Amino acid sequence: MEVFKLSLGQILELFLFMLIGFILRRKRILSDETGALLSKLETLIFMPALIINSFVTNCNWTNLSSNLDLLLYSVGTIAASTLLAIPLSRLFSKEPLERSYYKYSLVIPNFGFVGNAIILGVLGSENLFKYLIFCIPINLFLYSIAIRWLTQRGSRKFTFRSLLNPIFISLIVGMVLGLLEVNLPTFLSATLSAASGCMAPIAMLVTGFIIGEYDLKKLFRIKKVYVLSILRLVVIPLLFYFVLKLFHVADNLLMIIIGYLAMPLGLYTILMPAANGDDTTTGASMALISNLLAVVTIPLVFMLVM
Repeated sequence: MEVFKLSLGQILELFLFMLIGFILRRKRILSDETGALLSKLETLIFMPALIINSFVTNCNWTNLSSNLDLLLYSVGTIAASTLLAIPLSRLFSKEPLERSYYKYSLVIPNFGFVGNAIILGVLGSENLFKYLIFCIPINLFLYSIAIRWLTQRGSRKFTFRSLLNPIFISLIVGMVLGLLEVNLPTFLSATLSAASGCMAPIAMLVTGFIIGEYDLKKLFRIKKVYVLSILRLVVIPLLFYFVLKLFHVADNLLMIIIGYLAMPLGLYTILMPAANGDDTTTGASMALISNLLAVVTIPLVFMLVM
């Protein structure tokens, strides 16, 4: 019950920021460009700061060598999720582009914005470092293959330049600084720590701000999204939990893997269609419904795992 209360408090805190973002957009208190501006701050400053700060603090040769199994489990998780998502996504839609949104959502949860904040708040900074190690192969998969699913019929070609984004670069920078045991100046460490604290609130403000653009009644009427959200938030985490338990996976690994799988649906199903001029209604419905349900499901899943 203590774990339930801790995780519930964390997700409610994030949910309140999402509600604030929603109200700011609904009441037109901030301009329509605010969402794009906050998104840039998030991806260019706050999330990279969180990643670098975590790696500088926790990444050394001893920790890295002792967590190599996380990379293997990460690859296995992506492979298994993809094998599940391909046939399941066909049940949601016959239209190729819309089906790709469901396939993406069944494979890739919001492991960055929401995931980092929840893992940090519930499991602490040491486990956040392990979680970030676990997410390295997932970032590679996301920016090389999964992101193509959200473009017109997957026509976008993969290039290594797609990996040169702030999130992936910050992983490399943080890892190098940590492994070299570089002692950052006090003012720089304090700056990274302060920027890290902004990551989760800004992420949820952006989520609420984007959702605030839409007609909520229309978003709540997409029944398939409820099924998708339950699969993402409950069925898939529990399925992996019981399978991994059969193979006697260590408890600390189990917490990281199930924590990743239990996160709500991400924002790329809004951002990528918007960039391509496609309809973003389905993506907005996914973000709204899954984040609302996650207020209940994430604490329950963490209570079970821990």
